[in-house]
Amino acid sequence: IGTEWNEFRALNFTKIKEKIKDAIIFDLRNIYRSAELEELGFSYYGIGK
Repeated sequence: IGTEWNEFRALNFTKIKEKIKDAIIFDLRNIYRSAELEELGFSYYGIGK
């Protein structure tokens, strides 16, 4: 994720997780909470700001 646009802040990660094989998020703006995404089964890397 490379933008802070509101459209990206409101993603439904539960649905996204159902559709993808490798659940990895690279958050270049640190707009998500790592604990929430990791709880859903994502590997989260906050490397921005």
